[in-house]
Amino acid sequence: MTSIREAALDFMTVTEAAASLGIRAGSVRAAIRRGRLPATRLGDRVLVLDRGDVEAYRHTSRRGVPR
Repeated sequence: MTSIREAALDFMTVTEAAASLGIRAGSVRAAIRRGRLPATRLGDRVLVLDRGDVEAYRHTSRRGVPR
């Protein structure tokens, strides 16, 4: 069984995703709005992204800079 802590490591915030991709947080939010990057809303304000989805976006995006 996966613990809550382990499950949380599979997700990242918009800010973390932006840093990982080498783009601005606003660009991540735009990709989410356009349906190019899936995200889940927690409560009213917090968006989280699956690390696997961020990596997939990195490989298909023209602007994502691999690190």
